[in-house]
Amino acid sequence: MKLLFTVSIVLTLSLTFSFTPAFAAVTSDGSAPVYKPELLDETFKACEKAIAEKELPVVVFDLDSTLYNNAPRNRAIIEEFAATVTEKYPEFCAAVKTMKDENLAYSLDDTLKNIGITDDKALKELKKVWYDKFFTDKYVVLDKPYEGAVDYVNKIHKAGAKIVYLTGRDTPDMEKGTLESLKNDGFPIGDTNSVLMTKPEKKIKDNEYKKTAAADILKMGKVIASFDNEPKNVNLFKELFPGAIIVFIETNHSPKAVPVDASIPWIKSWK
Repeated sequence: MKLLFTVSIVLTLSLTFSFTPAFAAVTSDGSAPVYKPELLDETFKACEKAIAEKELPVVVFDLDSTLYNNAPRNRAIIEEFAATVTEKYPEFCAAVKTMKDENLAYSLDDTLKNIGITDDKALKELKKVWYDKFFTDKYVVLDKPYEGAVDYVNKIHKAGAKIVYLTGRDTPDMEKGTLESLKNDGFPIGDTNSVLMTKPEKKIKDNEYKKTAAADILKMGKVIASFDNEPKNVNLFKELFPGAIIVFIETNHSPKAVPVDASIPWIKSWK
């Protein structure tokens, strides 16, 4: 009797990594990053090997700035705000009209600096509006998958992988929109071989939640690989998933990020 096993993948969106992060990540010992795009294929082969050995493979993916580019979400919120303050902040509104994708940074402070705006009052008002909208189902659906992300995840899934998407998005305000995006964008979701893991509460820190979630992921099967854009998270997974392929995605990350463990390889895209 032929046995079928599935791999569990944890996923985080389809635009290219076409911008330079406002804060470039560094390695823990100051050495040059080691880029290994071949790890995408090695992860696939490792999943096949696990299935052949009758093990359940698990691959972990973050969402924001890993599979998904949230620049469209940021742009929409900023442009909507600008439309309401055309007379109050004319210079700000004029700058927003010429804002390019590469101007959109991790923080609003840097985004405004990138378009030549240093008005603290405008920034303060924008931050309030941004915070109320950014972490919601309504706006999360505006994010777009990075180029190659959907194809890669489906490739792993079709090889027998069970998909698990591990994200810092919260369940009450963002789970519905996230599930909608994953389905509409063509990621594997909705079957027994795919799992979305979200924070039960927004106030929980992402890395704390992911540390707790890792224990549940380890129970799913053999963790083959984990992909994330935040240095703190990949460093954490190196400890929690011994023997797994841990990969740092060089897209966008917190300006307060810690150095990436020098032993962790980097990739720039899903292709």
